[in-house]
Amino acid sequence: MRSMCDGHSQKARQSLFWEKIAIIWYDECMLRYFNRSIFSTMTVRQRVVMINTQNTTPLGVYNELVNTAMEDLAKQALGPPIGAKKFGTSKVNLMSRTQ
Repeated sequence: MRSMCDGHSQKARQSLFWEKIAIIWYDECMLRYFNRSIFSTMTVRQRVVMINTQNTTPLGVYNELVNTAMEDLAKQALGPPIGAKKFGTSKVNLMSRTQ
């Protein structure tokens, strides 16, 4: 999955050269591109709500899985040394916890 996201990241940098901010959704990942430092900056305005009328995962289970995935991603992004790319990928199986 990381290689797919790396490829999308490279394409975004080439095609968004003059843009300052972009959010792109692919089947494999969501890519947020900022042409500025991300340190000490909290972004709360970019939100997208996509309603699925055929939910199969209970909300509590879903929230737990998403929170765990986000914590793991934060650890991945914090791991590299200063100056390195801050990048993380995660894959969660929502169907494994529905029973």
